Amino acid sequence: MKASGYDACSICGDKEKLEFHHRFFEWAYQLVIDWQWIKDVATNKTDVLFSHKLQCPVPIPKKHPIWDLIKLTQGFDWEAFDVNDPTSFVDSEYNQLPLCELHHRGQNHGRHEESDPIWNVQGFLIRGFIYSPDELKALHAQEVS
Repeated sequence: MKASGYDACSICGDKEKLEFHHRFFEWAYQLVIDWQWIKDVATNKTDVLFSHKLQCPVPIPKKHPIWDLIKLTQGFDWEAFDVNDPTSFVDSEYNQLPLCELHHRGQNHGRHEESDPIWNVQGFLIRGFIYSPDELKALHAQEVS
């Protein structure tokens, strides 16, 4: 991954203690994902999804996350993808998000600690904004010393 240019945290740019987070799909759920449907959407073979709520096929909504997945995985060979062996996608660079230890697993900052809307804001903060209590504590410690 580092050889492919994924050598810094996607949130803060730090290159120390770099880890990789499964971006779209975790290993734990790889066997319950409709890989054939994803492949068919990515290769323009379908424009419908099966609605579990309505129990019937419906047109894929314009804001469905599948469109984000396809856009962000441009370059992945969906034609060659083997739906019976999803590891070629799950462990690929297309499903990985490089993060430093703090932004991956860190308390009050980690991807595994915060919900999407709260965690995502860390990559877009204005200079000087205090995001979490640990930052406020560190700021006060600097002022005292």
